[in-house]
Amino acid sequence: KCLVMAATSRGTTGLTLHGVEPEREKAVSDLHTRLLPTTGSYLDAGTTGSILISDRTAELLKVKTYVLTQEKRGQLNEKGVPTSVTDKLAELDNGRFQTEKRYQRALSERLTPEEIKHHGPALTAEAVQYRLRSKIICTLNGTDGNMVSQSFRVGGIYKTSNAVFDLTTAYVLKSDLAHLTGLSPNDCHEIGLILEDEKAMKSVQDSIRSNFPTVSALNWLEISPEAGLLSKYMDLFYYILMGFILFALAFGILNTMLMAVLERTKELGMLMAIGMSRQRIFNMIVLESIFLTLTGAIGGMGVGWAIITLTGKTGLDFSVVGEGFEAMGWSAIVYPSITLDFFLGVSLLVILTGLLAAIIPARKALELKPVDAIKTDN
Repeated sequence: KCLVMAATSRGTTGLTLHGVEPEREKAVSDLHTRLLPTTGSYLDAGTTGSILISDRTAELLKVKTYVLTQEKRGQLNEKGVPTSVTDKLAELDNGRFQTEKRYQRALSERLTPEEIKHHGPALTAEAVQYRLRSKIICTLNGTDGNMVSQSFRVGGIYKTSNAVFDLTTAYVLKSDLAHLTGLSPNDCHEIGLILEDEKAMKSVQDSIRSNFPTVSALNWLEISPEAGLLSKYMDLFYYILMGFILFALAFGILNTMLMAVLERTKELGMLMAIGMSRQRIFNMIVLESIFLTLTGAIGGMGVGWAIITLTGKTGLDFSVVGEGFEAMGWSAIVYPSITLDFFLGVSLLVILTGLLAAIIPARKALELKPVDAIKTDN
């Protein structure tokens, strides 16, 4: 891969150009599944001189335009957009808008705010048109230090949930990039590995470094420290949230068991009077607290597992804040998942919380004097 300046007759932008072997790339990337419909093909079509760019890059290079035609207006009617709305846009037929901003301005001049609110997304999506086979000139420093350039033709458009990635990344065939840079077709800058078990990351990394001392073996935390920092922040947020939940759980158990001891003062006094030891009284209160906690925990985790299983297939739609999610590299559709380790960990924390919360009510019961407790009128 290398840094290039990509230019068309209408725009320029900086890109990281990746030269890949399409079939091998599919083993470590799902990019081939991210192509937008009717926007060309993946690099495995075997077309030399073809470049795969993102939807956002296409907009920067003015390869993406907005065009309305009579045919498209008819398709909008079939999708539920009223004829009264599309008729107002008849004068835009075959007009070409280089940016979404200009297209939106043209819509706002002809439609009411209410019409734009309800039908704007559909009108924009239908008008998008990509100039496939457009020429893009990529310029970079060659291996000899001189500036070299090569033209590519847009062969496909992709879109991911990572806005930064989309703005900076394009793909060509490895053989094409090798020819451009003056490298041998067998030379590589980077080889990506995906492990089935993240716990093996350290051992694999050490093995590569020991077997290939001249190779720089970096894990994902070293390649993208900001992603690791974000992951740690999410873990911290999780622990804080769990702390609040367990704190509330402890207070609930404490209040319930204190009320139970208060309402059973006479019964506890009678048990002490007939010879039950204080240790057994203590154990009884603690066990009641643990059983109460487990009953709620099992029910709650059962409901949680069912919800996660359902939403893990359908996904949670956060499209309302989709742009913010994409800026962070996340998809607006979230598919939650959970592991057995998490369930076991939460179960242990709940039991421990119930055990600690039961100590105060149990000690309260031990302070009762049998004679005074029996005389108590609940």
